[in-house]
Amino acid sequence: MNTKLQEAMGTCFVEADPERIIVRCEQDAVDLVAICGGQDTQKLLLYAVNLTDEFFDLKARLAGQVLQKLANYNIQMAAVLPLELWQQGRFRELANESNRNRHFGIFQTRDEAVAWLMND
Repeated sequence: MNTKLQEAMGTCFVEADPERIIVRCEQDAVDLVAICGGQDTQKLLLYAVNLTDEFFDLKARLAGQVLQKLANYNIQMAAVLPLELWQQGRFRELANESNRNRHFGIFQTRDEAVAWLMND
């Protein structure tokens, strides 16, 4: 997987390459947990490009599987997604619900996502 360790305000997080698909299946979430563990962080930053169309189709159940796996290992994931992408269909319900907890947050800019990850 193409990720790198980043640091902001004294806190480290794993950031995915914003130009490659990273999450295609539930096993990819397991791999992200391992990467975070190997970097000694529980914070992860992904971008829309990192997620397949199936992630946004709740019938495919990929989003639920990935988010549950990350939550089980207490990994906080911030996703930078354009508004029109996360406001479509049933995914909007998931997005609205997730933004109320500390495990998954959706943001329109990298700066917003990083600030959320740094705010414990």
